[in-house]
Amino acid sequence: MADKMSMRAGKNRKGIKAVKETMKVKKVTKSKEIKAGAGKRVKAAKLVKAGVIAGVLYLFVAGGIHSGYAYFSGTSEIKVNQLSIARGEQDQDGALIIVEPEWDARKEVDGNYAMDMQPGESAVKDPRVESSIDYPCWVFVEVSIPEESGTLEKADNPYPYVTFTGDGTDYTYEFEIVVPEINEEDWELYQRSDGKNLISYVYGCRTPLEAYGTTSPVFESITVPKFKQFEGGENYIFIRAKAVQTEGCLTLDDAAKKLGIEREIKQTFINP
Repeated sequence: MADKMSMRAGKNRKGIKAVKETMKVKKVTKSKEIKAGAGKRVKAAKLVKAGVIAGVLYLFVAGGIHSGYAYFSGTSEIKVNQLSIARGEQDQDGALIIVEPEWDARKEVDGNYAMDMQPGESAVKDPRVESSIDYPCWVFVEVSIPEESGTLEKADNPYPYVTFTGDGTDYTYEFEIVVPEINEEDWELYQRSDGKNLISYVYGCRTPLEAYGTTSPVFESITVPKFKQFEGGENYIFIRAKAVQTEGCLTLDDAAKKLGIEREIKQTFINP
């Protein structure tokens, strides 16, 4: 009888121990599951926060523009416009080079299109910003035009922000080599600044650019001023664009502030 009772007690102790081990395993497993669930919730919360914060995307006018989400950024290649202006009196030449369907089509047919332009001559150019991101954005384009020494008559001044002072007839100065015909209906001037041998303009598109859309042309043509004398040669025009998503930016002015673009249009005054 004592042996049977001892055997039963041993079995009971083993059973109790097995139950405790099972409960311990379940407790540990449940704890891990809770931790894992909390981790997922934390991760999801971070993703929600990241999706709410407004981000900035920088686009340069041509090349692979990257997709982005809030607070993600990317850059594209710079599109360079090559041109040349012929040396000599009353004999100019210029050519220029974002997405430019008309310009590219003409250059494809004639590789020398817009090369060796003469004073007063115009060429078709239609730079546009094409988006490859999946949300609407406000777009700004910077156009930088080189300056070269030349002589112009006061009556032939083609520059909207340049004033010829005094009673002189001929004015010799470092002039912008071409004048673009800006699409003022769709693009608004925010800045004009004087850099090292460059005049730079910043234009903002008046309406947001839809996802994967294309803006209207910033300008549709360029014209060589009617120089009486000019130091000609090859040169380049640089065009690049910046964009910020419309989320958190209700207006173009809001977008400009987000990108640090202030309204500042420098005027130039030239003495004879």
